[in-house]
Amino acid sequence: MNFKNNFNQMNSVKNLLILLIITVTLSCQKKFDDKVGEGISNVTLNISADNLSEGNSSTLQASLKSNVSNVQKIYTSLGPELAIQATVEPESIINSSKKIAATTQTSSSKELENGTKIKIFVFDSKGNYFKSLTHTYKKGDNSIKIEKLNIGSTYQFIAYSTNSTSTVPVPKDTTNVSKLVLENLTTEFIYHHENITVRVAGNTIEMKLKHQFSEVYTTIEADQTDKRLGSKITELTNPTITGGFEKASFDLATGSPSFQNKLTSAKELKIIANTIGSDVIRSESLFILADGAESTYDISSLKINGLFQHINIPDIKIQPGVRYNLKLKVVCPCVVDATPTGNFKVDIFGSNVASATPKPLTFTFPDSDFGAIIDIYQIDNSFNMTINDSTLYYGTQNNANTPKQKTETNEIQFQGFNQYERSLKPNIQFADGTRWGKSYVDKNNNTVTMPEIFKMNGRSDVVVQNQL
Repeated sequence: MNFKNNFNQMNSVKNLLILLIITVTLSCQKKFDDKVGEGISNVTLNISADNLSEGNSSTLQASLKSNVSNVQKIYTSLGPELAIQATVEPESIINSSKKIAATTQTSSSKELENGTKIKIFVFDSKGNYFKSLTHTYKKGDNSIKIEKLNIGSTYQFIAYSTNSTSTVPVPKDTTNVSKLVLENLTTEFIYHHENITVRVAGNTIEMKLKHQFSEVYTTIEADQTDKRLGSKITELTNPTITGGFEKASFDLATGSPSFQNKLTSAKELKIIANTIGSDVIRSESLFILADGAESTYDISSLKINGLFQHINIPDIKIQPGVRYNLKLKVVCPCVVDATPTGNFKVDIFGSNVASATPKPLTFTFPDSDFGAIIDIYQIDNSFNMTINDSTLYYGTQNNANTPKQKTETNEIQFQGFNQYERSLKPNIQFADGTRWGKSYVDKNNNTVTMPEIFKMNGRSDVVVQNQL
């Protein structure tokens, strides 16, 4: 009996030792799995794309979200009836503000579509080429396994796309990451670069591709307050934005763009056709290669309530990798009729207007924020005007005493009597070369004679409007 008990005790001790050895081995193995070691392992890449409004750097994103000065506001008078209130706003500020109503706009920087081509490069710790592949994006299934990586080694993973379902550009030299440069980029471009030291297990990278270039989305709205209720924008011609560059290269190792060939011509903003004739007009979004320098937005002609206006918004700053909402609101400023102290009529010169001595008249207007507009309904063959002691036209006139003397007594000459010896000759015309009192041949080969300006029909007094 004693022998049996001793035997059982020995078995119990042996089993206990085996259990302890197994436990220690498993514990060590578990602890070892969490660290780097030796051998071969895999890395999983989870592919996605960010919202362009987040910007292409955390510094820029933080600045946009915290600094309201990034919202650019420009107010421009367009005459006595209209003005433009322009707001240039990074979308990250819009998204973070609860006071701004949500919009239903669409953007060309869409979420990745099925079939989008994404290029992936892998380089070793020395920057030498290791592997590359072209991934075709598929919603719900975008985990890519990169196999046969050395445990304990560090690798660089680079992914990029132009958001195209047909092609993806490839650098000329892929032998080393230092030579990995894309050339001649002209459109949307998203990118991610990350290093990882391979472990035995648990190697996962969230490859969130970020936009590197900028996007501008335009909304033009007719003011609907007070007497402007029901205003419609019925025509819009040649909306453009100047600034930016023709193309860019991109260093995939450093994430640095290099912009080339500054644009000398404007890029057209395409208007969504079905918005014409409404109180709100929207454009398709436009990608622009900008480096933060100033750009200018221009509309050759905008027609609202029967009025045509040219719109020019300068000094718009566009940072790389940011979506901007350019909002133009056509508003009606406070406009009142202002009656000057004086009433100009051509017939004050009497019947012999041609030989009359110039007669000065003085008009005084109240102060105004946007100046005064003077509508002249009848005019002689020549005139001049002095505004706050500044002469409108200051030209050269010959006379008997002091030939070719600059004098404010010279005038804008619509007719000039052809007295060339006194420089009393026509000195103003339209941009196409036509002028009052002159015949010309139009585009249909017809001879057209413009009447003399003093024969223009209209009221015989001056009407003035002030914008207070």
